[in-house]
Amino acid sequence: LERVYLVDDKPFALARAWLLPQASKVSRAQAVTHPIYSILQKLLDLQVDRADVGIVARACDADEARLLELSDGSPVLVMDRVSRDARSQVLEATSFTIRPENYRFSLSVRGPIAITRKIRSV
Repeated sequence: LERVYLVDDKPFALARAWLLPQASKVSRAQAVTHPIYSILQKLLDLQVDRADVGIVARACDADEARLLELSDGSPVLVMDRVSRDARSQVLEATSFTIRPENYRFSLSVRGPIAITRKIRSV
C-alpha cells in the first residue's frame, strides 16, 4: 500500500505499508479512505498491541522527491514502524518518508531515557 499524505493540499509524507496477507480482502476504495490502523482494526478486526518505531534523517531519492515535491537529495525524515498484536505477530510494517520542515516528533517516557553511552567534552 503506497500513499501520499497531504496537508493544505501539499505533499507532507509518503507512506509505504506492507500488510499481512488477509489485507488482500480490503477493497481499493476502502484502502483509499481508511488509515492503516483503521484498516487493521476496523476492517480486519485485528488489534494492535504495540508498535516499534525508529526515526532517521537522510536524503530522499528521485522517486520520493517527485512524490513529495522536493529536489532530489533533499533532507527527509524516515519513520519506520512495525506493529504487532498481543501474540507478537506482525500486522504491518510501514515506512513514512516525511518532509521535515513542518514535523515534530514528541515522546513521553517514564523514568530516565539515555541518549548516549559516551560523552566527549567540547
